[in-house]
Amino acid sequence: MRRLTRILCVVLVVAGSSGIAVAQSALRVLSARDTLRINQVGNPVLSPDGEWVLYTVRTRDMEKDRLDAVTHLWRVRVDGTANHQLTRGYQNATAPAWSPDGSLIAFLSARGEGDAPSVQVHLMRADGGEAWPATAHEEGIESFWFSPNGATLLLTARDPLRESEQARRDLKDDAVVVDDLFLMTHLWVHEIATGETTRLTEGAMTVANPDWAP
Repeated sequence: MRRLTRILCVVLVVAGSSGIAVAQSALRVLSARDTLRINQVGNPVLSPDGEWVLYTVRTRDMEKDRLDAVTHLWRVRVDGTANHQLTRGYQNATAPAWSPDGSLIAFLSARGEGDAPSVQVHLMRADGGEAWPATAHEEGIESFWFSPNGATLLLTARDPLRESEQARRDLKDDAVVVDDLFLMTHLWVHEIATGETTRLTEGAMTVANPDWAP
């Protein structure tokens, strides 16, 4: 417990050190706009060997009228050194996870072509480099878990839209019928090596919080 507390403190100190320096240089009353400049640090995940921490940082572009915010992945050693940003761009990168052997990093992101690409699991080497999509699920992925051997991903994802609803959206018909479009969430397994995805559950129910047997 002490080790985890120390790791969390390191992440917070590394991410907030620049903000402290700015605050000390010009003391004044904190405004509502100032609070938007505070980076939000979260989702710390310790590597299997206990040497690294993945975490997310949410920042806001104060130069844009919409004050757009984006979340990216960072990696730091448990002693606070070698702090490094892993993802960039305007797409969010969330839900970081290590593969069981520590060789891969996985996360959720909506990347790709089109106006609204769906959220997929992406993988990257633990030492950095370009990420690649591991899944291509029609309605996007809500959550995922590595199998104990690291070869398979357990996924939760919503059912695809009915053909009639997709046709309505294609016509840009934005009328909404309350409770008519509730999409169920089900379980899938995805083989990383082959890219094959298999559905495990179906029916008028929603599945949440699954887990692998040891």
